[in-house]
Amino acid sequence: MYKMHRVDRRKKLVNTHEAATKRVLDVAAGRNNASVYTKVRIADVLNMERSGISSDLYSYGLKAHFGFVVADEADMPLFAVEYDGPTHMDARTVDRDRMKNELCERLGLPLGVCRA
Repeated sequence: MYKMHRVDRRKKLVNTHEAATKRVLDVAAGRNNASVYTKVRIADVLNMERSGISSDLYSYGLKAHFGFVVADEADMPLFAVEYDGPTHMDARTVDRDRMKNELCERLGLPLGVCRA
């Protein structure tokens, strides 16, 4: 009988550049009694229900996430931060970034971008 080997399929939650960004955010947030959350789904941060956004934006918001969300003591989001590495050049990624920017602008969440 063939014996199955378990394969560890876990992935790191953040890459090296994202980890560096998180360290900076953690220090700043700590000084202001805020917390940093990593890879939070857009729909868990922004209330998209009956917001008047297009179905494409709504669908994207259900699937996509913010790299980091900084929240106050009551866990209310203050702003989001995206780390745009070298892979943020192709047309598809640029379009997704545009949708994320539009969601934040239309639904009232400041969005900061760190670029490599």
